[in-house]
Amino acid sequence: MPHLLHLDASPRPDGVSISRTMSAAYARQWRDLHPDGTYAYRNLSLDPIPPVDALYADMVHTVFDPETADPVRLATLRAAETVIAEVEAADVVVIGCPMHNLTVPSVLKAWIDRLLMARTIGRRIAPRPIVVLTARGGGYSPGTPMAALDFQEPYLRGVLGLIGLDAELSFIHTELTMAGTDPALAAYAEAAAASRAAAELAVAEHVAATAPRSAPAVT
Repeated sequence: MPHLLHLDASPRPDGVSISRTMSAAYARQWRDLHPDGTYAYRNLSLDPIPPVDALYADMVHTVFDPETADPVRLATLRAAETVIAEVEAADVVVIGCPMHNLTVPSVLKAWIDRLLMARTIGRRIAPRPIVVLTARGGGYSPGTPMAALDFQEPYLRGVLGLIGLDAELSFIHTELTMAGTDPALAAYAEAAAASRAAAELAVAEHVAATAPRSAPAVT
């Protein structure tokens, strides 16, 4: 049975957070398309992964042997094992990710830090489709004045690439989300609506690409 892992990194509630709205739409459509599938959800804002500490830093820079590790180090390992196992169990991963100060929310960064411990303990995570649904208050598309300040998509491509999870990594951006609240962006209301519509269409297309293939007809 196919399995979907759904993560949200926005601290804003349902109905307010656009990234959460988009990731929920993806999960709903995926589950409709895969009625026999399974589903796991983690709200990283309400159920955060502990940020890295000195012990984490020590572990990722030394050879780590679980057989001889002390209980404190094993507890740090278990926090990473939970994150790694969630990804390993998933056939598809969807991440709702607002842009915070030009990059990803700190709660998602903490989750990624634990995921990257796969390198420390010698675990290889096979590539699988990962789609990141972003919400950005401004416009950061290629060719725009703010494009060079997009440290969200390049960071995620780079860091997930460290463990080979960039092979099937996709991004669906909803931009100019502050056009309705920031007077400086009011002139971009139509562009914001177009970005939202394009993102909704891209979600449907990405979900459709995960549809089970029909068995070939027997002749």
